[in-house]
Amino acid sequence: MAPTSPARDVAIVAFAQSDHRRRTDELSEVELLMPVLHEVLDATGLKTSDIGFTCSGSSDYLAGRAFSFTMALDGVGAWPPISESHVEMDGAWALYEAWVKILTGEADGILIEILLARGRIQEAQELSDTYNYGQVVPGAVVYPDSETVYSELLIARGLRTDAEERLRAVGRRLEPRGMRNPMWCPWRPLLAQTIAHTDPGEAADIAQEAVEIARRFGTPGAIGRALHAAAKVASGADSLALMAEAVRQLERSPAAYELAQALVDHGAMLSRAGLPQDAADLLMRGLESAALCGADALAARAREELAASGLRPLQLRTVDSDSLTSQEKAVAERAAQGWENKRIAEELSIKERTVELLLSGAFRKLGTDRSGLAGLLPHQTRGSGIRGVPPGR
Repeated sequence: MAPTSPARDVAIVAFAQSDHRRRTDELSEVELLMPVLHEVLDATGLKTSDIGFTCSGSSDYLAGRAFSFTMALDGVGAWPPISESHVEMDGAWALYEAWVKILTGEADGILIEILLARGRIQEAQELSDTYNYGQVVPGAVVYPDSETVYSELLIARGLRTDAEERLRAVGRRLEPRGMRNPMWCPWRPLLAQTIAHTDPGEAADIAQEAVEIARRFGTPGAIGRALHAAAKVASGADSLALMAEAVRQLERSPAAYELAQALVDHGAMLSRAGLPQDAADLLMRGLESAALCGADALAARAREELAASGLRPLQLRTVDSDSLTSQEKAVAERAAQGWENKRIAEELSIKERTVELLLSGAFRKLGTDRSGLAGLLPHQTRGSGIRGVPPGR
C-alpha cells in the first residue's frame, strides 16, 4: 500500500480584521497589520515565541483574482460588479489558500528548506517523518516540488544514492509533461552535484543542460543557480569562471540565500587557488549575507573558510534588511527608471562594478529584481528630480 499523509485538522482559533477605512495612504502595510496580529495574540493568550511559522494567503476578488483558478476573470472583468464590497470574500479566499498550502504539504516543503539552510537537519527529518513528506507526490503542482525537497534532505543526510534515485524519478515524472520550470523544480542541478563523484561526465552533461534550460527561462536567479551547480561539477579554470558568472547573475536577483552560497563557494575556490585577498572579500560578503538570511550552517562554513585561509572575520556590519542605504537608494531609483548600469555609474561618479553590488543589495532587501523596482519605489521615482527624468513621469 502506498504511504499516505496523516490527516490534518486545521482549527481556526481566533479571528481579527483591520478597521474599515476609505483610504490608507498614510499607513504602511506593517502599520495596518500589527494591530490585527496583536488582537489575535490577545484573544488566544499566545506570544510570538509560541508561533512556529506563518502561512499567508492573498486575494483580490474585485480584480477577478479570488484564487488562482479564477484568473480567467481578468479577461472579462470581475463579477459581481466592483461597485460592491467583497472584503469578506477576499478574506475567505485568502484563508482557503493558506489552508490548501498546509494540506498539500507546501508549507512543510518551505519549512524543511529553511531548516536545512540553518543546518538543522535532524529537525527537518523529524518534520518529514511526521507528515510522510516526500513519500506521496501530490496530484496538483505544489511549490516547492516535494520529491525534490525530500532529495535535498537526503543529500544533507549524506544519502546520495537514495537522493540520486529520487531525483531521476522526478525527471521521469516531469519530462514527459514538458514541465521544465527551473525555479519550481531544480532537479537537474541537484542531480548533477549528487553524481559528480561517481559519474563526472554525466554530471557535467546534466549541469550544462540545466544551464541551457535556465537561460531560456531567463531569470537571473534560475541562471545563477544552474551556473553554481555547473561550477561545482567542473574543474580548474572552467569552474572558477562558471562560479564567477553565477555570482554575477545572483547579484541581479532577490535570491539572497543562493547568492550567499555562491559567494562562499567562490571564495573557497579562490582561496584554494592561492588568491587569499580576493577570497577574503567574497567570503566576508558571503558570511554577512548568510547571517542576514539566518543561514547558520552556511555562516559557520564561511567562518571556517576564512580561518583556513589564515584570516579572521571582521565585525559583521549590522544592516536593517528592510531599508536601503543612501547609495542603494540612489542607484535603485535610477535603475527603476530604466537607466543602464554604465549611465548610473557615470552619473554618480562610481565604478560600474559598485553599481552592480549596490543593486544586488537593493534586490535582496526589496525582494525583487530589476524589473520590479519601479513598482516598489513609486514614491521615490515619481518627481524625484533625477537628471534626465522629467518630474511627474
